Amino acid sequence: MKKYNISLLLLLQAFGCLWAQGKFYPKSQDVDFGIFRVIASTEYSYYKYTIGRWLVKGDTLNIHKKKYMALLYRNGATIEINREGKYAVEALEKQLLEYQKKHPTKPVHLKIKNANGLSYHYNGYPTGSVSRHHYSPFRLNIHLTNSISVLQQQIPIYWRPVKRRGIKATYVITLNNDFGEAVLEKTIKDTMLMVELPKKSPSVKEDIYVLSVAARVGKYKNHSGPIMVGYLSKQHFLAGYRNFWQQNRKNKGVAAGFLEVYYWSDRECYLKADRVFQGILQKHPNNKVYRIAYEHFRMLNGLGDEPTHTIVKDD
Repeated sequence: MKKYNISLLLLLQAFGCLWAQGKFYPKSQDVDFGIFRVIASTEYSYYKYTIGRWLVKGDTLNIHKKKYMALLYRNGATIEINREGKYAVEALEKQLLEYQKKHPTKPVHLKIKNANGLSYHYNGYPTGSVSRHHYSPFRLNIHLTNSISVLQQQIPIYWRPVKRRGIKATYVITLNNDFGEAVLEKTIKDTMLMVELPKKSPSVKEDIYVLSVAARVGKYKNHSGPIMVGYLSKQHFLAGYRNFWQQNRKNKGVAAGFLEVYYWSDRECYLKADRVFQGILQKHPNNKVYRIAYEHFRMLNGLGDEPTHTIVKDD
């Protein structure tokens, strides 16, 4: 009986450890790269073709007319698909490796073009805390998702200018704690603010806040949607992230970097994921596909709605 009690105690301790790490403990797909990862997509099916999607042997892609997808191979090579059709993952891998043999000294970038030679990588479907209205000067489009976890005390927020009858708005930024008490209220004319959260209590794993922005022009007033902000302490995520980092060491270079981006974004730590992605771009400033992937990442996660590319002639 004593041995049983000790075993049960150890089991409960182990379970408690995993529970404490919660969503930050890595799943198998967080660290297993697969054959390809989807890094950009304008396809219809959100789940099947969303950014970060794990592609393995037996998977088949169904690309529709005037749709685009970019795939990352484990060695950093990429495939851009702009042609309608069905593509088996194993066949794409074989095609990529054959292309790589012909270009051993160049960064491998395979393009599957359509008859017109057009690229359809423009993503016109941003998400975020509110519906994006590209051409309306009357909507307040704050560039954050409606729920976000942060690791740092300062949060940069920005939004498009709001005008009414040619008059620029002033903005009221409000930050409430989980008791509904205002811990910050500031009125500004700029469209960007670095919001500083209250200092964390060492004993609390996550402080919850509600952030909102209101635009005012005379009697006219427009609100952004409320944004739930979870300010995490290291004890909340560090053990889980260390486990991920150890396992992700088997992946090399760009592959490991992209997996870290998706690790953080899948856990709503979009600002941390954004910083990791910027690090990838700094190491590969001339890689156009990584740049497109970054635009799609920001659009998907509500961090921006103004991609720099449009439908263009493929080179």
